[in-house]
Amino acid sequence: MNDEKQKSTTAESTACLSYLAPIDKDNYWKAQDWTHSDADLSLSTGYSPGNVAMWRRRLKAPATTWYGPRRREQMQLRRQEWSTWDWTQQDVELAREHRCSREYIRRIRKKLGKPPSRRRGRSSRFGSLVLNVLEFSNLPGTEIAKKLHCSKFTIYTVARKQGFQFHRGLAAWPHVNWRLRNRDLAAIWGIKADHIRIMRYRKRHGPAQRDDPERYRQWLEEERSKAKHFRQSNQA
Repeated sequence: MNDEKQKSTTAESTACLSYLAPIDKDNYWKAQDWTHSDADLSLSTGYSPGNVAMWRRRLKAPATTWYGPRRREQMQLRRQEWSTWDWTQQDVELAREHRCSREYIRRIRKKLGKPPSRRRGRSSRFGSLVLNVLEFSNLPGTEIAKKLHCSKFTIYTVARKQGFQFHRGLAAWPHVNWRLRNRDLAAIWGIKADHIRIMRYRKRHGPAQRDDPERYRQWLEEERSKAKHFRQSNQA
């Protein structure tokens, strides 16, 4: 009985040692099918994708295929869609039409081998921008920038060079009655309450004064008329 038990224990230990015996890693990895991706080989071998990529480089195997069949099919559909776009337009026009960035359009254009985006001269761009700014000169600079799809700095630069003014939030600061609350000033002057809070802190005006309700209502009426007169003077 003891001999049989000893034999079974010896057989089990031999099996464990054979399992733990080191394998020939070079031959093991050379036997793998390197046409598969690192992720597929990681699943089949049990090693991490980083380890698989290390052996791919060490054995100088062909590069991994990043895209599977589904991904390649999606890329083919995208290329078919891109081929229907009018590539005679500018990058900015295509980006505005398809709601993406100009850099994305530029990369697609380069990938498809399309001619580079045509560019207008600086003077013609500036002239058309001046006409558009003059058309919307009764609006704040931020609203004009949104309508013309450009930066506020560009709008202010055009306005300064042409010598005309429009309603700009920063020009209203000397006229603001800082005894009013931030949300009331934001509603009257059309400026964000957070912006007013920051300017109140920077200019050290202190908190709002709400002790006398009647007097506070009088300040509100004066501030509304002041803001209205300020906008009319800038539009004139």
